[in-house]
Amino acid sequence: MKILCVSTSAISCPPVSYGGLEKILWDSAEEMAKLGHSVTIITTSDSPKLGSHEAIDDSGKSTGGVLNVVAAGPSGWGIEHERSMYIGYREWMETEFGAGQGVVIDHSWFGYPYISQKGQTEFPTSSGVITVGPHPDLKIIHVIHGATGLGGVKPQVIWPRLVGVSTRQAAFLSAQFGFPVRHVHNGIHIPPRPEPADDGYLLSLNRISKEKGIMSAIDVATANGYHIKVVGDYSWVQNQDYVYEVITRCEQSGGLAEFIGNVDNDTKWDLIRRCKAMVACPDIRQNYVEAFGLYAVEAGAMCKPIIALLNGGLHDIIQDGVNGVLADNPEQLKQRLASVDWAQFNPDTIRTLAERFSVANMTNSYIKLAEGVASGGPEYIW
Repeated sequence: MKILCVSTSAISCPPVSYGGLEKILWDSAEEMAKLGHSVTIITTSDSPKLGSHEAIDDSGKSTGGVLNVVAAGPSGWGIEHERSMYIGYREWMETEFGAGQGVVIDHSWFGYPYISQKGQTEFPTSSGVITVGPHPDLKIIHVIHGATGLGGVKPQVIWPRLVGVSTRQAAFLSAQFGFPVRHVHNGIHIPPRPEPADDGYLLSLNRISKEKGIMSAIDVATANGYHIKVVGDYSWVQNQDYVYEVITRCEQSGGLAEFIGNVDNDTKWDLIRRCKAMVACPDIRQNYVEAFGLYAVEAGAMCKPIIALLNGGLHDIIQDGVNGVLADNPEQLKQRLASVDWAQFNPDTIRTLAERFSVANMTNSYIKLAEGVASGGPEYIW
């Protein structure tokens, strides 16, 4: 099958350091190519993997698949930049993938390839109303990785083929848009089972932004006398005042909270391996829905429980008392952490639950959806 995966304009695919969505896209596209498909990724010009790559399986043999990585402009944040990127590749996309020549899986933030099916003319942006498309012949799926998608505007498309990344997020989007939204769970490459380690600290592993509830995570940990390490990217955070507040809170914690910030992949896995548990407080008070919660799967892969507020995709990942502790608000989470029995968490069970969210499972789900769109024709609707 011929597949086009559209990434964001924000950072490269694969990302050089931080990048959740872009990492998910890369891993799934690479796996599709290993399964023998012809896969193209549209990304930014600073991608470290530009060009054509023959797909090789784990034994070193060619699978017949290929992964092409194509640049469509420099990296840049925001709706206008992603629109510019789309304008740069739209004609090429229609030529190469229109008229049933393949399936497009659009992972971009603002979904210009998806909304362009009908040539939607009333799509508001910060600079006014824009016109996109039309690309009526594209067989396309749009994956929404955030709490909301497409700027919250109901798309006037021919075929509503939207995909969320968790059951709760998909249900939220379905209610928002007024038509069914399917879901495909995000997945990671499950690392080898680690040697047991517990240095006693709790770990916050999230983008340093207000909706992620970093301050609450610090409070939950320190109120119970636990040392907490705060790790996460903040270069793409609009509210730098909040980042400063988090750093200040750590500096004033009497040594209980340590701000580390962004780390490379190897350091991240080592920090997870050595922690006692992960803490996450995605803040529903900010009207924020945690689309998935990849950090919870990463914790589970290292056999670590997660102490968390119940929000969005975490419903799918965490079972209270089995691979974590759940609460509805920070005060309740403080109380639950104070009385937690760490012996209740079986490392084998935690690891098994995490293995459900593998790259292989994610990729197979996307391929099934793509095959349905490819074979179903214009009438194929969820």
